[in-house]
Amino acid sequence: MTSKTSEIEAVFFDIGNVLVEFDGGLVLRDLAWAARRHPLKIARLFWSGRLIDRIERGQILPRELYKRLRDEMEFEGGFPMFEKIWCGHFRLIKKSTRLLERVARRKPTYLLSNTNRLHYASIKRRYAFPKKVKGAILSYKLACRKPEPAIYRTGTKMAGLKPGACLFIDDLSKNVSAAKKLGWNALRFTTPETLEKDLIRLGVL
Repeated sequence: MTSKTSEIEAVFFDIGNVLVEFDGGLVLRDLAWAARRHPLKIARLFWSGRLIDRIERGQILPRELYKRLRDEMEFEGGFPMFEKIWCGHFRLIKKSTRLLERVARRKPTYLLSNTNRLHYASIKRRYAFPKKVKGAILSYKLACRKPEPAIYRTGTKMAGLKPGACLFIDDLSKNVSAAKKLGWNALRFTTPETLEKDLIRLGVL
């Protein structure tokens, strides 16, 4: 939690588990089923060689990832099947997205998220909230990820503001702490109800 130290002029929302729930375990399960492999073998592929990190930095493109699954894990489906599984386990957190829409009517509002090309494209197709924001700072476009300072600095540059005029909302403590170290106001997301109270307390709503 943060205290009100100066007027907040812009608000930045994380996406995963703040605006949209994502179940990576179900993705691994479905990929394993399609490859006729144990889910742990699929998990090892993703966590070995910093694969998730490289995907979210945009260093591994969707078709490269698909090719690895096909070649190394004998994934039997085509690319459309892979894409359907990869993007198939999102669930909108409606109360959070309604808060974003309220904030966006009062303050410049942005997305700031570790994500990948396919996930963000799917989110943009399925949900309205990406159209409500002024801009999006996305790891795969910048080749950097939270909690690295560069991604937050891109946010302040995009907004044209100093860190103290910005508020960042994320579900992970390490990402919130990193923002605070750079001078941002920051909140750790737990529930939409708690977030609403914090936004009112900070004068954002």
